[in-house]
Amino acid sequence: MKPGFLKDLRQILPVLVLLVAASCSSTPKSGPGPNRFLIGKDPDTLNNFEFPVAVFLVNSITKPTIESLGVQQYFQEPSKYNASATLVDTFVIRSGSSAPHEIKLSKQQNYPNSSHLVVLANLPMDVSGLARDPRRLTLPLDRVKWPENTRQVEITWNPIFPRVIPAPRE
Repeated sequence: MKPGFLKDLRQILPVLVLLVAASCSSTPKSGPGPNRFLIGKDPDTLNNFEFPVAVFLVNSITKPTIESLGVQQYFQEPSKYNASATLVDTFVIRSGSSAPHEIKLSKQQNYPNSSHLVVLANLPMDVSGLARDPRRLTLPLDRVKWPENTRQVEITWNPIFPRVIPAPRE
């Protein structure tokens, strides 16, 4: 080994360490993301409406089945489709109520093995001619898809589309 090699290595080693450390800290690690979801409605536009909601956990195998399912089709025969994915909860958003419904995901619900949360809201609206049904919302559960340290997500339904805060990354 040449004597100049060690001198050169000592000069560039701190730079290499900093580069590796910077790349590790800025790259988010994959893993479970948000686990608390508050699902409600816009009180200004939907205060007098009441509608049922179903929440599912899906993975890459069950996601296409739930996403291809018509929202009204599901609510007409829910028991027929509940085996297609992990049903987390079903509830009704009541007329006049402004309090959101809370969903907390846990290991018992297969949360760590799920890739997405799917929310179906059977809002009374005509969706014919739309490219996608705004009553179906699919959210990623991987933490790299969300702003850093996101643990809670608020979903607010209105007559046009659901508002999600914070919004997941594309």
